[in-house]
Amino acid sequence: MRNEKIITLEDRGKSLTFKIREMPATQLEAWTMQAALVLANAGSEIETKGGIESIGKYISEHGIAALGNVDYGKAKPLMDEMLACCYRQLDNMEERVTPETADAYVEDMRTLLKLRMEAFKVNFGFFGNGGKSATPEEANTIRLNARSGA
Repeated sequence: MRNEKIITLEDRGKSLTFKIREMPATQLEAWTMQAALVLANAGSEIETKGGIESIGKYISEHGIAALGNVDYGKAKPLMDEMLACCYRQLDNMEERVTPETADAYVEDMRTLLKLRMEAFKVNFGFFGNGGKSATPEEANTIRLNARSGA
């Protein structure tokens, strides 16, 4: 199950509640690779020896600041994709946040920045929490245990 987090932010005197949902693995992998290419083309030095694990760790450590030296036109789609992980919570429904819909209820641009930062945490927080992807050996062990019923 993907990670989710519910947050409430103050936006010029009103409370807005959002659910932030982790991207599916394939989408997060594509996002990470796209961000790495954009960052590399902007001159950022990212350790790639460890593969996607190293790239993801770099992005988790630097967050939005990692995109600070990137041309805005190249960073914007990545930032918007982070925003799309956020859902505004209304009575019995939720509405995906997009740049096109956010202006209807978000007045303070800091609210959008906070949402994007929280989406970074939900998607990349496992790097900072000491978590890591399973090694091939660990993955095989997990699969073997699942088959044996252990």
